[in-house]
Order: sequence, then C-alpha cells, then structure tokens
Amino acid sequence: MLIHPRGDDVVPMSESECLAAAAGDPCELHIIDTDDHFSSTNPALLRITLDWLSRYLPS
Repeated sequence: MLIHPRGDDVVPMSESECLAAAAGDPCELHIIDTDDHFSSTNPALLRITLDWLSRYLPS
C-alpha cells in the first residue's frame, strides 16, 4: 500500500506511481487530498490504513 498526498512537494507523484507499477498486484496506490508530505491529520489516512489492514491481516 502506498499513500501519496496530492500536494506533496518532497516526493514527486511519479515516484509513487512507478513504485506501484513495479510492485504489481496486490499493491494499492491511494492519492489523498492533503497539502504536504508530512501531514497526518487527514481522516482518509486512517480509513485507508484500517481497510487495508482488515483485508490483508484479518483477525
């Protein structure tokens, strides 16, 4: 799973796209509407992470 903020000015989006393509399935690339590389307050981050964990690490 890769999560890339749309407004990231540290890592270009193309880097995440290349990593996702190279990883193949079941890699997921999530583009979120956040302004910077270091933001962790976007509620989408928690939802995306919990969804991924429940799919790949079921209890």
